[in-house]
Amino acid sequence: MRHLQTEAEGKKAKAGSLKTRYKYIHFVEAGKKFDIITNRGGKFLGIIQWCFEWQEFVFCPYVITQWSVGCLTDIIDFIDQLTKEQKWNRKKS
Repeated sequence: MRHLQTEAEGKKAKAGSLKTRYKYIHFVEAGKKFDIITNRGGKFLGIIQWCFEWQEFVFCPYVITQWSVGCLTDIIDFIDQLTKEQKWNRKKS
């Protein structure tokens, strides 16, 4: 599991360090995917995973969940971090 960072520590994504905690949700690494969990109540909301067909990370919401603009923005930010980290790792290899 990745180290959970405070909001201040996670403002800028660097290779190997991701901001995983946001105001209402957080992300937990689970193998090759990330579970999306509510901060309040610890409910499972969906996953972020790599899509081989599209060659990018995708958001897969759990059935019967509702999403605010703020939470969707956080998901976009997290996927952007994953994408940047992956590109950095590819350049490094």
